Amino acid sequence: WLLGAEAVPNGAGKAAAAEGLADKWRLPSHIVLLRHGESLGNIKESVYRVIPDWQIPLTERGKLQARNAGRKILDVVGKRKVVIYYSPYTRTVETLDQILETIPAEQVCIVQEEPRIREQDFGNYQDGTMKDIKKERVRFGRFFFRFPEGESGADVYDRVSSFFETLFRQFKRNPISKIGPDEDY
Repeated sequence: WLLGAEAVPNGAGKAAAAEGLADKWRLPSHIVLLRHGESLGNIKESVYRVIPDWQIPLTERGKLQARNAGRKILDVVGKRKVVIYYSPYTRTVETLDQILETIPAEQVCIVQEEPRIREQDFGNYQDGTMKDIKKERVRFGRFFFRFPEGESGADVYDRVSSFFETLFRQFKRNPISKIGPDEDY
């Protein structure tokens, strides 16, 4: 999932000014990308045969990892406002819940589900042929191999790129009404 914090106000920020964007856009100076904590699928791959991928939950260790990540994120953002985009997968929502316990509610401006940043869809695991399919992927090439009933790495790249394009259009329009013109996010 994605978390943005600390805006570069108009006319400020060396990196944004160097690109000439600071006068036009209100850019966050921090973007934190975070994967979910340890899931049941990370420790027991056979679970994908009985539980749909998007419903795989976190383990207790994964919940602890998520709380620890939340504390580290809070160290980075300090008192700044926070905008969060997250995948609709169960393990990601559970990670989000743990992180939101560590960030004061008054700092959180937006929490928005964004399906374009979900994990790669590897198709259905139920038939037990995934081991052979993964061998074929190595032979064919990891990035361009499309899993049966699933996605290739290139497919994921395209949909995530679409999300980033949307995100930058939001920066340009500055639609975050919960953040005042002098507040950072």
